[in-house]
Amino acid sequence: MDASWTTTWSARARARRILRCVVLGCAVALMNSGLVSVIGALFQLRTNYAIKEHEERGDFRAALGRLVFVDAALAGAAAFLVAYVAPAAQGSGLSELKGFLNGSRIPGLWRLRTFVVKYVAIALVIGSGLPVGREGPAAYLGGCVGTWAWRLVLRDDSERENDRKRLYATLGGAAGIATAFNAPVGGVLYVFEEISSYWDHEKTFYACLSTTVAVAAQKYLSQALHGASTRFQSLVIFDDAASVAGARWVWRDVPVVLVVALAAGAASALLTRVMLLAQRLRRRAAWRGPRFAKFAEAVAVCVVIGVAFFLLPKLGNCRARDDGHRRRRLAGGERHYRAYDCGAGRYNDLASLTLVGEEGAIKALLARDVAKPFSGASLGVFVAAYFLCFSAIAGLSIPIGTFVPNMLLGAAVGRAVGDAAGELVGGLSGGGLFALVGAAAMLGGYTRLALTVAVLLVEATGDVGAAVPVLAASLVGSGASAALAPASYDDVLLHLRRVPYLEDAVPEATAALPVAAVCDANGPRLRAREPAAAVAAAVEAERLYHLVVDGRGRHAGVASRQALAAALGRAERKRGDVVDSVRRGRERIATMPSPFARSPFAGGDASPRDDMPRRRLFGADGAPATPDGELDLDAARDDAPARPARAEGPRGDVDVLALADRAPYAVRADFPVGLCVPLVRKLQLAYVVVVEDDGAPRGLVERVHLLGLDLERLERIAVAAGDGDALE
Repeated sequence: MDASWTTTWSARARARRILRCVVLGCAVALMNSGLVSVIGALFQLRTNYAIKEHEERGDFRAALGRLVFVDAALAGAAAFLVAYVAPAAQGSGLSELKGFLNGSRIPGLWRLRTFVVKYVAIALVIGSGLPVGREGPAAYLGGCVGTWAWRLVLRDDSERENDRKRLYATLGGAAGIATAFNAPVGGVLYVFEEISSYWDHEKTFYACLSTTVAVAAQKYLSQALHGASTRFQSLVIFDDAASVAGARWVWRDVPVVLVVALAAGAASALLTRVMLLAQRLRRRAAWRGPRFAKFAEAVAVCVVIGVAFFLLPKLGNCRARDDGHRRRRLAGGERHYRAYDCGAGRYNDLASLTLVGEEGAIKALLARDVAKPFSGASLGVFVAAYFLCFSAIAGLSIPIGTFVPNMLLGAAVGRAVGDAAGELVGGLSGGGLFALVGAAAMLGGYTRLALTVAVLLVEATGDVGAAVPVLAASLVGSGASAALAPASYDDVLLHLRRVPYLEDAVPEATAALPVAAVCDANGPRLRAREPAAAVAAAVEAERLYHLVVDGRGRHAGVASRQALAAALGRAERKRGDVVDSVRRGRERIATMPSPFARSPFAGGDASPRDDMPRRRLFGADGAPATPDGELDLDAARDDAPARPARAEGPRGDVDVLALADRAPYAVRADFPVGLCVPLVRKLQLAYVVVVEDDGAPRGLVERVHLLGLDLERLERIAVAAGDGDALE
């Protein structure tokens, strides 16, 4: 009987989770499809209103003025929302998501206001032409959808809230990355390798289910909107005569692949250092304190970058356009060659990189159907200008995604090196292969996730034949970047944004310390039963957890501040319920017909009711408190006896022990820190109790006490950020 009930309950719980994963995947697909559509509409508006004014009418000044107006309006709206409505929407949100999945508390992370502002602002920012991507914010937005899917779809209150919320935030983040790259496996790998600190086979199943449903639903939505002939999210344009499987690499390409990977890896290390320098300068700038200063700075930087990208094609070359490949249909629209000022039948190679958006430029660089669409000089100018512009936006008060800009830079470096090598050595593959290799090396060096990057790009491009050089380039680029930069950009950003994150490794000098050296031995201690005033004082304190001791002073449990506050709140609500019950009773009595209306005593002055005993309903004296017979609610509130709360004892005492965790993890005072850190991290514990040999509690070790123990890592971060205050 018991075994059957357990099996039924487990099957129902698994069915609920599967349903949540399906709903989550469909919701993330709908969210991402809407985001792509809005971005496409805004970018098309910018192109039609400003850029085509110069291409079709030749009015350069009018086009420049319109471009400044559109960029300032879009970027200004995004910066205003972030600065004045939801400052937490700044950045990609990956650092905060990573800290939350590590087990830390991130206040306000899942607010609806932050979600809406980030969703709207990232569309406005990309539509304004800034060099940012949507992939990082998509992971955060997917995490929000995941937490809401758990709350709204068949919520099971028996499940631990924090554990379930982290599970569905993980699944939502994986679905967000998967829909951004059309890579269900890559989305799971990215969350497994970079974001999530805890993983098991259960998460693998549910993550794969969520990403598969999300990508399939997004493909359905894309084909419903754009037609069944659309090649969904393909980043590589192949020639009609060469299939995807036929685009193979040859052994002659290996030396060039290594050169491209080393160059892109070094570029990613340099980019990391420059972006961290920009972050540090903005963080130390005193004039950026007011919100208006952050708003104005974002608008000014956006306008300057937009003008620079519009003027840069003046240095480009005009090339003949092949109409046979010009209008090949893709999921993100058509591949556009911008004419700029080159006239009919020709295109400007620099304009075709700076004025078509990041994803459009990547598709042009990875294309296999054109031998050499860009000159080496134009690629060099574009790499230098894009590097500076992308570095300048680090730390702005806007949502920023960094994946696609890194891919674009790496693809440009790879295309330049591959085209140059092709002129010197015959028999090499096309420049599109080396552009793909450069994108893998750049992104691998930036994230230090070689396998994940390789799988993401192979899935996103559909170029399975290039899997080996892509993985090799990602490995080499990651190693080269690690040799030149001590920490990745995301690792340093965790520190700069003050996100609490607990590492698994502890330095040897710190690992040998006893846990008693880092525990809080002076924290308050509550008895098993405390007066309500003492519990209220504990709630008002800054501490999240309180030790509970028995009558002999021994450890009896740990009570959280949240549980104590909830107990006091229940007591207050039940006192208020007494008054509400009195009000409802009075309303029923007022509308009830008198039972003595037709009695023999109806016309007399006396009634049997006058001699009936009165209940103490309206006041302390048993009579109506007001002349007109209305109820005095204040008097009723004071007079009505409060029903005891569930965790409240007699005479206003609170049964603290009933609210406490009676079986927390406990260690002896001589337990080494090197074992305590992985214990807290792997078991996702919020605290560990430190006890003496006789069972007396010495204090609590919370996660926050262990966050600053990895001094070697903080020192590496300080060196990478160039910040002398990093160890404060």
